[in-house]
Amino acid sequence: MHGGEIGVYSKYKEGSTFWFTFIAQQAETKTLQKNEKQKPVKGTSKKLKILFAEDKVVNQKVVQLMLTSMGHEVVLAKNGQEALELYKPGKFDIILMDIQMPVMDGISATIELKKKDKNLPPVVGLSANAFEGDREKYMAMGLDEYITKPVKEEDFERVLEELNVA
Repeated sequence: MHGGEIGVYSKYKEGSTFWFTFIAQQAETKTLQKNEKQKPVKGTSKKLKILFAEDKVVNQKVVQLMLTSMGHEVVLAKNGQEALELYKPGKFDIILMDIQMPVMDGISATIELKKKDKNLPPVVGLSANAFEGDREKYMAMGLDEYITKPVKEEDFERVLEELNVA
């Protein structure tokens, strides 16, 4: 379809090389004029300190990598009880709380945190539950916002804007 070829060179017990060619055109490049300004890079300009409660190691690593690559600092808690122990008033800008965790779930931890600090930063619930009404149900239980897993950078940025944290 692109006017090219595809092929393979293979030698038994030595390996294979796969190759292809296609016809392409050079894309137009636009240079900025002296008076033109580049658009700012998407994302928040403020570095946030985030308390992230999550029991699954894979989810911890993925979300932590995403958030740190956005320039934020992340403190991990393995469950709601550990989040309660790590939380100190004024230390965090936002709290990300998995809903289902051992020892203490995210909703119970959020309720306890709100008792502990009347000026608690926003608490955003995270869960794979994506049924209609889940967001409203969890927010009625005390969360300030809710994101379904897998968490995407765009979802996090949207929530930061909505909560005026960015």
